[in-house]
Amino acid sequence: RKSRFYVGFDAVNEAFRLHRDLTKGELGAATKDTKCRVLAWCARVLASTGKEGEGAGMLAEAQTFGQSEEIGIAEAFLMLFQANDKAGALGKLSALTSPMSRSAAFIVSSHGESAEVPLEWLQDAGLALSDLDPDGKFFAVQKLFESGRWQDSLAEVTALTEEDFEAAPA
Repeated sequence: RKSRFYVGFDAVNEAFRLHRDLTKGELGAATKDTKCRVLAWCARVLASTGKEGEGAGMLAEAQTFGQSEEIGIAEAFLMLFQANDKAGALGKLSALTSPMSRSAAFIVSSHGESAEVPLEWLQDAGLALSDLDPDGKFFAVQKLFESGRWQDSLAEVTALTEEDFEAAPA
C-alpha cells in the first residue's frame, strides 16, 4: 500500500498483478479474509483510476471470500466513480465508523471540489485529522496546503505519528 505514494508508481498495473498473484500465483495460499480485503482494496484503486468495470469485477470476486470494511469502502468508490453518485457514496460510508472509512468519506467529499470543501465537510462532521487513518491524514494535509492554510498545515504535520509516516510515507 505504501508504494502508491511514490512518483511513478503504477497503481493500476500493480492492482492487476496483486489480483493475479492472489488468485493464481504465489499469494494463492493467503487466507480468505486477506483475499477479501486485498481484492476490495484493488477494486477501490481501479475505481478511482478509470477502470471502474474491472474494479466492479474485482469487488464481486472479493465478496466471494467474505465481507469486510474494505468492501463497503470499495462499493462507495464505485458509486462515486462509476455512477457519479457522491451522495450515495457518502451515505454508504456513513454506516461505517472506523478511521479508514472516515478517511474514505473525506476523499469522496473532495472529489471535484476545491480544497476548502472537504475541509469544511470534516469540520461540519465534527471530525479532526486525528479521527482519520494515515491515508486520510495525508489527503487532509494536502488539502490544507492547497488552501494555503499554512499554520493549520504545520500544526497537523507536527501531530503526525511515526505510524502515520510508516503507513503513508509521502
